[in-house]
Amino acid sequence: MATTTLIPIHANKNGSVAKTLSKSLSYIMNDEKTQGGALVTAHECDPISAAQEFIFSKSNYAAITGRSQRRK
Repeated sequence: MATTTLIPIHANKNGSVAKTLSKSLSYIMNDEKTQGGALVTAHECDPISAAQEFIFSKSNYAAITGRSQRRK
């Protein structure tokens, strides 16, 4: 059984959240490290579009609640 750790992904100093998330997911889902993608799974989203789905969810939340994260 594989064990994983959840590590928060923050925007790079000069980049957007979307760009940082896309780069991180590309690194995480590298075919050479995941047996050609066989070890990549997702819950209620498609791993290929996970970054876009995250950004959509974040903007949808902001639109509904009027709240958004501030960058420090």
